[in-house]
Amino acid sequence: MRGFFLAIFLLISTSVSAQFFQFSQRHFTPQRVNPALVSSRDYFHIMANFRNQSTAGDFSLLSTALDLAYPVSWGGQRRGGIGLFFMDDRSGSGGVYSIQEAGVSTAVSIPTDALSSFNLGISLGYQRRSFDFNGLSTGSQFVPDRGFDQGINSGETFGDPGSSFLRWNAGLYWKKALDDRLDRSYIGLSAYDINRANESVFDQESNLPVSFIAEGGTMINRTHRAIIWAEAFAYGFGDNYAMQAGLAVGRELQADQYLKVRARYSTENFVILGATLEKGEFAVGATYDIGVGRSSVSNQSAFEVGVQWKMFMKPKGRKKTKEGQPGTRVRPKREVPVDSVSQELKPEPAVEPEESAESDSTSQTTEPSETEFTIGQPRSSKKVVEDFEVRLPFKFNSYELSDAFADFLDQVVDRLKQHPDHTVEITGHTDSVGSEEVNQRISLARAQAAANYLMSQGIAEPRIKVAGKGESLPISTNDTAAGRALNRRVEIKILR
Repeated sequence: MRGFFLAIFLLISTSVSAQFFQFSQRHFTPQRVNPALVSSRDYFHIMANFRNQSTAGDFSLLSTALDLAYPVSWGGQRRGGIGLFFMDDRSGSGGVYSIQEAGVSTAVSIPTDALSSFNLGISLGYQRRSFDFNGLSTGSQFVPDRGFDQGINSGETFGDPGSSFLRWNAGLYWKKALDDRLDRSYIGLSAYDINRANESVFDQESNLPVSFIAEGGTMINRTHRAIIWAEAFAYGFGDNYAMQAGLAVGRELQADQYLKVRARYSTENFVILGATLEKGEFAVGATYDIGVGRSSVSNQSAFEVGVQWKMFMKPKGRKKTKEGQPGTRVRPKREVPVDSVSQELKPEPAVEPEESAESDSTSQTTEPSETEFTIGQPRSSKKVVEDFEVRLPFKFNSYELSDAFADFLDQVVDRLKQHPDHTVEITGHTDSVGSEEVNQRISLARAQAAANYLMSQGIAEPRIKVAGKGESLPISTNDTAAGRALNRRVEIKILR
């Protein structure tokens, strides 16, 4: 009888070892993929994920994971993060074999440019593995015409088969972001069970092998509202390994609502289909694994559901201005915004500069929403032909051009082609979220993105001057979303 249970143990432990790295919704279980991920976002988050996996052995693997992470910052910039993770895994009929784990992660974040960072992390987990034979029956408990009677002694002495040990893990992660929610490209590499702890629940020595995980992805196409990424994921230990590869498609449904769908194929002979819906601070996602052929012994099918709540944490320790308060300078100029980009560039105004300046000073300003695109009324002087303040639907940390802004720049191209003696001056600005150094880089990147578009349409580079002012010249408060939207802008001056 003891040999029977030992056979069950070998079958289950093999399946569970593979199960550890097979959460299909890795974005809901980041610390089980790479401890460096706790420092990759400016968000405090709480995530929970549940998985129910069926096997060819006709029993289920039930896995639940909880993940918490908090960013650490100083000097006005994210410098690292700390995290906690918990896991409960039960396998076999009635959960005869179970694993419980609790751990902590910490990581440092090193910015490599305005939108990319390199993260290094480690984690320490305490894991308990044990058998629970309650509910299992032996022949000694069988009563003719009645069936199995659990009240009768089973005739077996199992003792307390179980073990506890510590697990050391480490990881590296690099990413380049599109904005605070989406990554353009990323690469990660991690190693688990570096200390090779003894996992045996019996007396013999059985050391855990070092497991490796590698993942990567990059954006391969982008339209006005949809983005496509190619993704790959590999994991294994010794001669045992598996790979997954597929595509992810993200689409903004409306303001503050985002949908991302995924499809991947695994060399373990199953296909993963999933979707995640984000709205504000909340996200919910689900995946379904479909086994392909009988060779998918450990995963005939699996279903996962995950939830997330997150909160943006503004980096602490920002440098203050001479007045003692960041981002509270006097508004340098005011103008009347329009509600769309359908307005064409007007002919060169004939009014004198003094009249234009007086008209400017009496105009009213309406703050736009986060996604509204507006163009300030043009001003003129003896040198400046037209001066536009273009308010852009830039998202946090983003410098991607929208279709609306490209349409406006087409009008600027036409004007410059009509007047070969005219030049253009482009200046980028940001809100105050993030460090001054990073904001300076982003503002310059926004202006350069507009300049690159003009050059792609045939405007010679010597005719274009680019500058970035960072957060130094706000035109509105940085304490509200509408005010920050006003400050994320590009100023365009056509000069003669």
